Amino acid sequence: MSFTISMTEAQLIDACIANDRSAQKNLYDRYKKAMYTIAYRITGSFEEAEEVLQDAFLSIFRNLAKFRRESTLGAWIKTIVVRTALKKVKKKVYHEPLEDYHQREEFINWGHTSLDVEYLEKAINSLPEGYRTVFVLVEI
Repeated sequence: MSFTISMTEAQLIDACIANDRSAQKNLYDRYKKAMYTIAYRITGSFEEAEEVLQDAFLSIFRNLAKFRRESTLGAWIKTIVVRTALKKVKKKVYHEPLEDYHQREEFINWGHTSLDVEYLEKAINSLPEGYRTVFVLVEI
């Protein structure tokens, strides 16, 4: 069976449930970049994002038969990735008062430069983990 981009979501799900390896690779390839980005935004670490992606896709393939098809497959996968990333962050979150954060040396001095993607990325990544996670979930 040859899989193309025209394969419907239902056909892809059914083939994955039937343990068709090429269908599973197709599903992974369709969602890996977007889900990696989400995992990275939540964890703030490339290595942890890779671990989250691996753990999430293991869970996805193990539980695909339980997918009730009440939403899109992408929304269901995103939910699993977000929950997996949050579990990872929760394991290592430390409680740092916000007042202490403002006194840290690595606090970004915005100066008179315009806000661009690089500065925003640095600012988000410099937040303590718990604050960064909340910001990402609310704003991104």
